Amino acid sequence: MNFKAFATLTTHPTDPKRLPKDIREALSKESAAKRRIYPKDFPKDVREELFARYWVGLEPLRKSGKLGAILLQYPDWFVISKANKEEILHARELLPDDRLAVEFRNATWMSERNRAETLSFLGEHGLIYVS
Repeated sequence: MNFKAFATLTTHPTDPKRLPKDIREALSKESAAKRRIYPKDFPKDVREELFARYWVGLEPLRKSGKLGAILLQYPDWFVISKANKEEILHARELLPDDRLAVEFRNATWMSERNRAETLSFLGEHGLIYVS
């Protein structure tokens, strides 16, 4: 079975109401009051806790051999950059043994100028490109 990563894990915004109560309580009052919050609004430890919970939630499928790929679908504002490559590598670090498939909604990643670099980067880190 394949799964799409939770929005916050791929720089997408999320409604704080969709977060577990303890996670909402760990946010600043300003962030918790927003209609949508972005990963940059989360304290680092809270964002990593979300990754950890996602990882744990998939453990039964992982143990049974039924976990396919996890889709990391990055938004259209996620342009090719060193910082965004580091964001992808952070996901790889937090989901180290899983098959990760990456989808870029921003054309800079697969432009003629950047295609070879992008595919090399993904291959070097055991990431699958999907479109």
